[in-house]
Amino acid sequence: MEDELFDKHPMQRDEFGSMPILKLDDLLPRDDTLPVKLSMIIAFSSWRREQLARSLETIARQTFREFEVLICDMSSGQDMESVYELFRPFIRLKTKSLYRSTWSSCPTKGIKEMLPDAVGDVIAIMQPEMMLNPEAFWYLYYGNYGEVPFDFRWRHASSPDDHINAVPAQLNIGEGDGETFVNLRNAFISNDETHHLDEVNWHADIKNIEAMKGFWTHTDCLSAYTNREHWDKEEHKKWIWWFIGSAKRSATIWDDMPSLDGHGGIDLFLMGYKQIMGYTEVVPQNLLAYHQEHTRASIAPDRDEWVWRGDELREYLRGKGRNV
Repeated sequence: MEDELFDKHPMQRDEFGSMPILKLDDLLPRDDTLPVKLSMIIAFSSWRREQLARSLETIARQTFREFEVLICDMSSGQDMESVYELFRPFIRLKTKSLYRSTWSSCPTKGIKEMLPDAVGDVIAIMQPEMMLNPEAFWYLYYGNYGEVPFDFRWRHASSPDDHINAVPAQLNIGEGDGETFVNLRNAFISNDETHHLDEVNWHADIKNIEAMKGFWTHTDCLSAYTNREHWDKEEHKKWIWWFIGSAKRSATIWDDMPSLDGHGGIDLFLMGYKQIMGYTEVVPQNLLAYHQEHTRASIAPDRDEWVWRGDELREYLRGKGRNV
């Protein structure tokens, strides 16, 4: 899309703007005496109030406790502080709001804004609509060091016909001789299911989301494929989407991340960068996250096009001093 049209793109009505039903009475209080090993960064520029509230509850339920969460609201126009205040007793939060003069849908600016304040030796990024398995942060941290705690196992439904079988946790280590990047697999919650999430007791067991009518058969969200098709036939989409991932703070990917504007730019940068720089993909085979549906505008300006052209991305990296 031409830059001028992109910059003037109208905001859309938020159909997921209500505060969801949360369960906070059984959450553990935050423990500021623990070291911060993992810094989770969340950045967004359009409406995510409802989704982020659920996401933060699942973060507060993580079994890995040595983390902080940094959130950058890039002019969403929503009251996010009321959401943050609910979770400050349970999560070490750092929050910031940015002003933007043009329309934007890419989180890279917010991620770069929060990076200097992150103190963990592992940096994680995620979209605000992700609801997490309580063991997700274990994978995000230990996956970068080639290990998982000895007693860590997770049970998940591997298909709609195999809903209760237990499978051991696994790490699928990709090929590469550079840094590592951990990618967590996620499934997609349809528009209709997102509207009915308050009827599901995902607070006690997040796998209850998978029992929702239509979870395995809907055709909404990112592709025309259902979660079943997505699981069985779209091999790359089992892990390639950046929606939730991590790398060591020392990894070059953070220093080299550009500031983009359009939807999908960060996906293309991360995929191209990891391939060019020889990163090792660490891919747990368990389903560890659920993507809530949200109001979206999948558009991008012409000025972002360079990021998906391999030769131009390489030229950009040479300018950063990388030998590619």
